Amino acid sequence: MQFKKNKKQEGIILMITSFNQLHNFLSFFLEKKLIKKKNKIYLIILSDHIPRYLILEFKQFIEKFASTEVVYLRRKFIKRKKNFFKSFFYYLFFFKKIFQMKKSLITPSISVYGKIQFPILFIIFYFSSSKIFLIEDGIFEYVPYSKNEKIPLLINILKKFLMINKSRIHVLQLAKKKTDYKRLLKLPFLKKDFFFDNREVYKNFIRSNFEKKLLFKPKCILIGENPLPSQFNYVNNLYIKTLIQLMKKYSCSAKQILFFPHPRTELFYRDLFEKSLSKYSNIHPKSTLVAENYYSQDNLEIIVGTTSSALFYAKTVFNKNQVYYLENEFKMKKDYEVEKNYLNVIKSTGIKKFIF
Repeated sequence: MQFKKNKKQEGIILMITSFNQLHNFLSFFLEKKLIKKKNKIYLIILSDHIPRYLILEFKQFIEKFASTEVVYLRRKFIKRKKNFFKSFFYYLFFFKKIFQMKKSLITPSISVYGKIQFPILFIIFYFSSSKIFLIEDGIFEYVPYSKNEKIPLLINILKKFLMINKSRIHVLQLAKKKTDYKRLLKLPFLKKDFFFDNREVYKNFIRSNFEKKLLFKPKCILIGENPLPSQFNYVNNLYIKTLIQLMKKYSCSAKQILFFPHPRTELFYRDLFEKSLSKYSNIHPKSTLVAENYYSQDNLEIIVGTTSSALFYAKTVFNKNQVYYLENEFKMKKDYEVEKNYLNVIKSTGIKKFIF
């Protein structure tokens, strides 16, 4: 990444991990004309778990609206065996990149998703006069802390910082009401005016940008999760069983069903899903389209999936009637308390269990 010397420019620092977060950000910033020709968007990538092809898809899509540069700040870039030296060289590398950005940018807007790490915390602190736009991290923001779950120290530090700097903070809200948020975005000290109800703008953005590009007109959508190697066979069999039941119970043909792999599914597992599920449904190809892009279609009647953000938004944002969750017994056995909390949130919206 190269920065121009001695010539500062207006910019936006963007930290996201999903297309849904990107749509939330773009819909608001374009509607409010906060993205201009002279802007440059710096897409900062911190997570090691986002596939490179997905990052390139983020960049290609953002470039339709503004000049974009990807800033890789991932830990896996630092190849050191010992943890101490790995951390030392990572932060040396990280601070160098951020200082370079500071020299090249007029006070930027910062848009950040809800999972906070130290590097994100530092960026927010370092660009001390920037406006900060918080983007919800999907269903995670709606799940309350469990009794035995400790609130991370970084979250407590950040919340104190946000309280002191509350005039700089804005929330791009997809929740029906701000009190629905239970984690980072639970900011009782923030006035209602600083929560921007972005629901309709977000939906209109999706309709106008994707309606003509959709590859299918499904009656049913099955939303896949990102499988761990140890649970692939379990979820694969669960999906086959679900697809067969969709055809029987709801009179759906395979041509009317769309299976949506999780966007971060590795290509190896995506290929395996395609081989095993293609006779029961259409398999959505790797693209910039996500499940939410299909929710405005009138012909879409049934949406089924495990406890994902895509399933949650189908009910709470797009107001779909027939939305059902699949109970993943594999996950329930491994992380009972966590999955129970997620399921309780899913059930509270009126989403019902898919019955075989």
